[in-house]
Amino acid sequence: MVYTGSGRPREYCGPPDRVWDDGKTCKQKAQEERRAAHAAGVDGALDLFDAAAAPVLTATGTLSAGLDELQQALQAHAEALGAVREGALARVRAAETAAAAAHTTAAAAEAERDRAVRAAAAAEREREQAMEAKRVAERLVVLC
Repeated sequence: MVYTGSGRPREYCGPPDRVWDDGKTCKQKAQEERRAAHAAGVDGALDLFDAAAAPVLTATGTLSAGLDELQQALQAHAEALGAVREGALARVRAAETAAAAAHTTAAAAEAERDRAVRAAAAAEREREQAMEAKRVAERLVVLC
């Protein structure tokens, strides 16, 4: 319930049913308080206090509503940031998976390259041996 500025705000009126342990309502207790103040001669001071308290109560009601709006806005921002964080984490996980796959592919390609280099070296040795065998055979043909 929003405080309208007349009467006591609900939060200052006791339990939820507005009846105190002695069976009196807030209104009855306020009447007793005013009668006692009048009898004691301090009702003028209480009137001044009430006059000074009214703007404060109004301001706190307004401030409370503003704080509620701020809290809701901050909650919305927190939820949005959570969604951004989750999205970023998902992208990081996907990038890490892609990097691991690329690393595996690169390692396989390097291994294949190393095999090809070894095969080329072996082929070069065989070519050299074949060339040497050819030269030896040509020398033997000339000698025979």
